Amino acid sequence: MVRRGVFEFPMGVNLKDIIYEVCGGIADGKGLLGVQTGGTSGAIINADQIDMTLDIDTVSASGGRLGCGTILVIDDSNCIVDIVRNNLDFFRGESCGKCTPCREGGQQLYNLVTRISRGLATLPDLEKSMS
Repeated sequence: MVRRGVFEFPMGVNLKDIIYEVCGGIADGKGLLGVQTGGTSGAIINADQIDMTLDIDTVSASGGRLGCGTILVIDDSNCIVDIVRNNLDFFRGESCGKCTPCREGGQQLYNLVTRISRGLATLPDLEKSMS
């Protein structure tokens, strides 16, 4: 982003306007890869879907969520798989470890995405990641 910072907007503002008008677009001539809304547990929205109002119904319809209200703009110098891996690593550390889905599933997902990011994934790994 050309102008980074902490901003507060009313519900219903356009996401594309925030990125390009308020924040001045992507820095260094890079392209937009996607936007993660709602913090680490939010979804990553494709660049071609950002012309939307930020309200619960519209963002939910795109597969995203508003969550805590953060917006992470991802330029095309980043790898989405690495971003997902970092998010999974965050949740591994934040899990209390008492329930099996978080304790075991979180670690398995992290291991799977790590293999994918390193180019070591097998066909069964890729099939598992899509199921």
